Amino acid sequence: MIAIRAGSSLELPEIEFRVDTTLKGTIQRGRVIVRAPLTLTPSCDGFPFEPGKPYLVFATSRDQGIGAAYAYGVYYFGGTVALDTLLGRERLREARAMTGRK
Repeated sequence: MIAIRAGSSLELPEIEFRVDTTLKGTIQRGRVIVRAPLTLTPSCDGFPFEPGKPYLVFATSRDQGIGAAYAYGVYYFGGTVALDTLLGRERLREARAMTGRK
């Protein structure tokens, strides 16, 4: 993850990622920005991202039709995990096996 830019009180923060590999979907290598809460809320939809850490991100398309950089969302219970943990490395192996990518 490259950076977090705080949103206004009415907007979710922007989280900028450098994409090294895609396991599913059509995002090309490069950079992508998603909008996601950063902390757990009563609806459990936040994720505690930290700049500089590598992540396995499971992003969900919000509205591909608008063509905006923020067309993706990340949620706490969506499977996203830091790759510098045992769980992260295990989840990456599982995701690669499921998609047939190395």
